[in-house]
Amino acid sequence: MKILVGYLIDGKFNGIDRYLMTMLNYLQDINIQMDFISYHYNSELEQNLRKYNSRLFVVHNLKHPLKQYKEMRQILIDEQYDTCYFNISEAFNCVGIYSSYKANVSKVIVHSHNSQSGGTNGIVRNIRTCIHKLFKNKLSKWSTDRLACSEVAGEWMFNQDFKTIYNAVDYPRFKFNKDKQIELKNKYDLNGYKILGHVSNFSYAKNTSFLIEVIHSLPDTYKLLLIGDGPEQSKCKELVKQYKLEEKVVFTGLVDNVHDFYNAMDVFLLPSFFEGLPIVAIEAQYNGLSVFMSENITKEVKLFDSTLYIPLNKEEWVSKIIVADLGRNTVSNEMIECFSLDAQKQNVLNVFELL
Repeated sequence: MKILVGYLIDGKFNGIDRYLMTMLNYLQDINIQMDFISYHYNSELEQNLRKYNSRLFVVHNLKHPLKQYKEMRQILIDEQYDTCYFNISEAFNCVGIYSSYKANVSKVIVHSHNSQSGGTNGIVRNIRTCIHKLFKNKLSKWSTDRLACSEVAGEWMFNQDFKTIYNAVDYPRFKFNKDKQIELKNKYDLNGYKILGHVSNFSYAKNTSFLIEVIHSLPDTYKLLLIGDGPEQSKCKELVKQYKLEEKVVFTGLVDNVHDFYNAMDVFLLPSFFEGLPIVAIEAQYNGLSVFMSENITKEVKLFDSTLYIPLNKEEWVSKIIVADLGRNTVSNEMIECFSLDAQKQNVLNVFELL
């Protein structure tokens, strides 16, 4: 069987990328040819895909829909894929889906990974949402199967029935590690402080600047550990400078070992404006951490009673953090199974009809 999958960025840090690379890894023992589409050429990604005998096709982005359509049509004519599998956040990212439909690909799968349109500009977000709604009605016609990472993500993307497949988390990688805790606390001068953690691509949706306001209102016994990089990091750094919080906020930048950094935290914070299904919330709880999230996030990721959903009001977050129990929670087998690699693999094999 030949499967064409969209869309990758770098295969590392984006949530969809991590999901797809995990999927590719656990399907490597299945007799399939799985190739990928990207809007950007990345030599490191291409080299990594070769390990799995997978190829990378680069097409124009949505700023050039006609060019992308012609490129997709040619790929589909040349390669004759049995299945096309598109992972998207907004319905107007549908050129590949439409191309597959017109090429009579027997199985066209659409997987929703978000619950709102992104962007820092409110007017742009509203325009994107309107366009999304126009194309939302088309997806049911152009696809044979519809998947979502959460219930809210499915409702955002589809007008017809869909199947929810939770993103998988490899529990052993995120299990609490005392040695890593000591190592990272020493490296980033975190000893003796209560550590609030956050993993982010610093996009509008993540609302990371809200955490700068929160740490500004907390005693000096707290430090904020921010992991990742993205478009709004400079805004966060400006706020840190404005409030003179250089000693209370640590920016790590992009790291390849995010799983290790959960060990250095006492509480994980996620004040997002919206999410599909935030896999970082599961990862943090697999490390035993309580997670404080905005009320905008799906309840499907709550594993512990100590994990809270809080309105985006600074005073409420400050008060909850101050009285929080910083002890680690015990992760049960039932919690592990819900987001296990085995469960995801079975779901994916069923959808691809590989069982």
